[in-house]
Amino acid sequence: MKKNILLLIMYMLFVSLMTEVVLPQSTQQSFCRTGLNIPINDHSSVRDSVNVFLGDGCIVNDVNAILTNISHTWVSDLRIYLRKGNTGTMIVNFVGSSGDNFINTVLDDSALIPLSSGTAPFTGTYRPSSPLTPFNGISTDGYWKIAMTDTATGDTGVLTGWCVILTFTCPTGGIQTVEIPNTY
Repeated sequence: MKKNILLLIMYMLFVSLMTEVVLPQSTQQSFCRTGLNIPINDHSSVRDSVNVFLGDGCIVNDVNAILTNISHTWVSDLRIYLRKGNTGTMIVNFVGSSGDNFINTVLDDSALIPLSSGTAPFTGTYRPSSPLTPFNGISTDGYWKIAMTDTATGDTGVLTGWCVILTFTCPTGGIQTVEIPNTY
């Protein structure tokens, strides 16, 4: 009996030493739309999208957005939304004033300066008007959409580029094991 218990303990110790748990690693990738020439007219909405396909059940850990270039005569008229499926958030909500363009504006929840405290032109890294955290935990795959609404008359602009930066985790092979010998 003691011999069987000892063999069982040795077997369990051997298995625990020979089993390696492979944890998924976080990866970051940008998905951009450039070279656009989408007019932003008075009292209208414009949309654009980028299709992300990473496969394998990848899940979002963090999202940042970059407004590569939005030229507008009065950006405080703009509301800008980021959406993926049924999840969305308003990343820009009536900030700035006349001629305050967005040029390489990074919207990051961990930024120190809120977008509402920024100055013209919006260049650098800012906290968005609403957090991007609702995207955490959803699938990376599918269409990521940006929508801009001009809410006033007399001011127009153009969207020429934007990006979504995803930090994500994809499942890996799970548990890797070594063959266990029949005898000791």
